Amino acid sequence: MHLASNTVINSARTIGKIVSATLIALTLGACSTTQFVLPTAQEKFAFETAITNDLAATAELPLEEEAIYLHLERFLVSHPNVFGSTYSLDPAATGKTLAPYVYRVKGKLTRRDLTLDGYDYAHQSWFTQPFTSGAAIWSAPYFDAGGGDIEMVTYSVPVTKDGKTIGVLTADFEVLLKTK
Repeated sequence: MHLASNTVINSARTIGKIVSATLIALTLGACSTTQFVLPTAQEKFAFETAITNDLAATAELPLEEEAIYLHLERFLVSHPNVFGSTYSLDPAATGKTLAPYVYRVKGKLTRRDLTLDGYDYAHQSWFTQPFTSGAAIWSAPYFDAGGGDIEMVTYSVPVTKDGKTIGVLTADFEVLLKTK
């Protein structure tokens, strides 16, 4: 029962974050002086190139949490404009529910396990769309409650090994607000 009550509490917290973010977005949307600062075409191309170059190394990683965290940390150090990154595994393909996420908090790299606190990464669009289509995608701006807990856009790429999709690698870009 304790586990079930924690799940309900964590779900309530996540819903609270989503409601708060939605209210902020609606409030800001009503203001004609606010706009989002999205990645430029040049920044998007740089992210796409960085992840594409990283795919081969990612596919060869041992499917172990610490190895993935270290790989993601190296990736973020090499790409300071990337807010965060995950290599999330497909449980059906790998037999593991594993989604290490590394992101920036006040200039420092922070680790988060996306499988904790009821965050169902395998049903998030940043995971499902590239996984089912087999193609890289850019998301629309969204508030990522349970991941980076910020407004972001995500570039997601399916990771394949031996012709089989085994997970998704992402680069998150923080969406900033700019006033006119």
